[in-house]
Amino acid sequence: ADYTVLPSDKIEAILCERLETIRLDQNITQANLAAEAGVSPRTIRRMEKGEGLLLYTSDAADDMQCV
Repeated sequence: ADYTVLPSDKIEAILCERLETIRLDQNITQANLAAEAGVSPRTIRRMEKGEGLLLYTSDAADDMQCV
């Protein structure tokens, strides 16, 4: 997929799906992944479901005038 032309919600869906697929392929629990990533297991669950994941691109940051 050409991520440069996809809207952020589509990128989010792809990333969330890939996260779960890779985690399961590697036989890693959500709890273990969370511990390695330094986040809560709830965060991993929400990410895999596509809930509450915010993607900020450099363009979005420019639009928000972040420095």
